[in-house]
Amino acid sequence: MNRIFTATMAARLILLLVSFGLMAAIVFAVPRMRAEWPVFFISFLTPVAAALFPQWLFQGLERMGYITIRELGARVIGLMAIFVLVRTEKDYLWAAAVMSGSNALAALVELAYAPSQTGVRFTRISIRDLRQTFVEGWHVFLSTAAITVYTRSNTFILGLIASDAAVGAFAAAQRPIEAAKSMVFPLSTAI
Repeated sequence: MNRIFTATMAARLILLLVSFGLMAAIVFAVPRMRAEWPVFFISFLTPVAAALFPQWLFQGLERMGYITIRELGARVIGLMAIFVLVRTEKDYLWAAAVMSGSNALAALVELAYAPSQTGVRFTRISIRDLRQTFVEGWHVFLSTAAITVYTRSNTFILGLIASDAAVGAFAAAQRPIEAAKSMVFPLSTAI
């Protein structure tokens, strides 16, 4: 179990580094995005959180109760921080930092608690272990990636073809929906 845990986390970190490189290349290649590079780099805490969060481990061991309360708590704190820190449109970097940061905080807390709650520990793995993880997990990765692209790319695509005002209106309308979903997600996942 330690080897599977370590190899899976290592594979997730490798994919995270590749995606960071792709994101940085796209951001700096597109002039419109380059002008707002800080928001993209701050918001990249969300994929960092997704890579670090060991939800798959707790699901596999059927111990979702351990993470549900802490994840929900981090999201509530993040939502409250939005109301406290974001007052004007100039606070958009704070909004990105709080939204992404609350996810990263939840991921780090769960990663820190994983050894005491599941007994797993990071251990030395071989390149063969890592390669086997990629080979065995490619279909899960592709299906998850496809779902993410399908459900999360609307704002990005709209930004390529529409004005900043239209993208802002769409994104603003999506935020309450996403906030509500994120509050329910830990409970629905646990159930």
